Amino acid sequence: MAAFILTCLFMAFSLRFQPVSLPSGWFFVIAVLVFMVASFWGHAFLKELDNAKRRLEIFLYRRKLYRMMGLVFPLVIFPTLGRSAYQCSLITLGSILVGVELLRWRSPSFNERFCNFFSKVSKEEERLSVTGTTMYLTSAALTSFFPGVIGPLSLIIVTIGDAWAVLIGANWGKKVIRRGKTVEGTAACVFSCLMSALAFGSLEVFHGVSISAIVLGAIGASAAELLTEGKYDNFTMAVAAALSMYGVWVL
Repeated sequence: MAAFILTCLFMAFSLRFQPVSLPSGWFFVIAVLVFMVASFWGHAFLKELDNAKRRLEIFLYRRKLYRMMGLVFPLVIFPTLGRSAYQCSLITLGSILVGVELLRWRSPSFNERFCNFFSKVSKEEERLSVTGTTMYLTSAALTSFFPGVIGPLSLIIVTIGDAWAVLIGANWGKKVIRRGKTVEGTAACVFSCLMSALAFGSLEVFHGVSISAIVLGAIGASAAELLTEGKYDNFTMAVAAALSMYGVWVL
């Protein structure tokens, strides 16, 4: 509304000191519409920013947003720097995290400082066990040894599928199947795994894996998410997806 009033005042001022032709008048009409739309979308954008800020105050959203950063490896490093850089970066980071886990186990004081530092994105039970991030990156490093683009595709499937399974299951899940896994969360996992696998698998950079292998990889990841206890699915999902795709690839 403010944008509309200001634009009208600008039009009146312009017409008062410089009469305009019909085309120029249409220009001002369009300008009014543009300002109104910009004002509306600007308000909507600011509202969404405010909603996003409130969501980030919820642990679940923070953790999944943090996990989504793992897509940097298959969607940035792999396409731009190649398979070797992708594999080396995952092996290096995975090895560092394994070393950190050993240090946490040997030194309670270091473990306390570590857990406090990552408290915004770590679960409370991870204070006394291996973190989900270590499992996630270790499995990513292992799957990077699979031929072709199986490793990067597996990591994409896992990152997106697990996030949607948790978010849908936590917010709308009602019918529990086993160990806190719900029908709604599992359905979201299957759907998101399939859609992400088919979408990214169709890109030229991920060319080389058949549709049947991609579908089976998505199903394998979803099955691993359902059958594995929550704190271990960060590891099993990527491995299951890679093994499923590799089985079809070999045949």
